[in-house]
Amino acid sequence: MKEFNKEELVVNTAKFMKTMDMDLNDPNFTDTPERVSRMWNEICLPQEVRDEQCEKILSKTFPSTYSGMVVSHDIRAYSICGHHLLPIVLDVYIGYIPNDMVLGLSKLARLAEVLAKQPMIQENYTDEIAKKLMTVLKPKGVGVYVKGVHYCQTMRGAKQRSATMTTLTVDGCFMDELKTREEFLKVIGV
Repeated sequence: MKEFNKEELVVNTAKFMKTMDMDLNDPNFTDTPERVSRMWNEICLPQEVRDEQCEKILSKTFPSTYSGMVVSHDIRAYSICGHHLLPIVLDVYIGYIPNDMVLGLSKLARLAEVLAKQPMIQENYTDEIAKKLMTVLKPKGVGVYVKGVHYCQTMRGAKQRSATMTTLTVDGCFMDELKTREEFLKVIGV
């Protein structure tokens, strides 16, 4: 699998640490540039890899005559704030109404996890999940609700330790039919 340039990450992390007056000879820090390089390659994926993984995830569909709402609750994903490079903890809820095809059981969670593996803003992340599902699965409608804890708000700036951000994207019948949107929100407990 394609990764970010490990050596470049090591060199730039060492430069950053020196800029922050960290002693790279301190036994606690000597291997930190290598650990940080491995970390970035674990928590983020290059765009090309994310696209390939999404395509693979969304290819696991099955024919179905089910016409009710399919909802996956409490998906936990982790990301990085694109503005401050601090963690975001995301709780994701995805619902859709099939149009002759359903997605494999674990695929909604995998999609949310893969799309989170990039520095981003939550608004775009929520939209991206919905757009991928509408484009590939072609359901009658989709709803994506995301609740995020942003460490750029909890540990710096406003320092609101319990503040969360919520985003909601709806498309298809979730947008056109108030009853469907309300049912989705009721099912996820909002």
